[in-house]
Amino acid sequence: SVTGSPVSALLTATPSQVYSGNSSQLSWTSTNATSCTSSDFSTGSATSGQVNVTPSATKTYTLTCSNSGSNAYSTATVTVTAATLNISASPTLVQPGGSTTVTWSVSGNVDSCSVSGPGLSASGVSGSRNVTVTGASTYTLSCVAGSLNPTATASVGLAPVFQEI
Repeated sequence: SVTGSPVSALLTATPSQVYSGNSSQLSWTSTNATSCTSSDFSTGSATSGQVNVTPSATKTYTLTCSNSGSNAYSTATVTVTAATLNISASPTLVQPGGSTTVTWSVSGNVDSCSVSGPGLSASGVSGSRNVTVTGASTYTLSCVAGSLNPTATASVGLAPVFQEI
């Protein structure tokens, strides 16, 4: 009988770090427990199992396993990271053959980033490039963040050309 025997509990999160919007799997095991419960996720009172969670912010999950004689606790933290992408062009209206400066930056955790558009190909989480504009253009900042691919864009238009009569 498990009554009176020491209880152990182990809760793990895989992966323990996720990008915003992604899920982590909580897995738990125990010994000598008659039930395991949590106020943070549904265990169905099972003494072992898995459940997927998608926290919107970093969260610590607590598991309590027990029998009639004792309790055991275990915690696992899922860290949520987000990335903010910024890209801009100045000026945004250019006469044909004129130039604009495309500037970009990324805050938060990403694996890699690249910038592309007419006359522009660069990589890195921040930078600035001077680009000659021959037509209306859109420049795209694209990053890889885990399984996510956040993007941001900046557009440049052509200024009207006034001809003297």
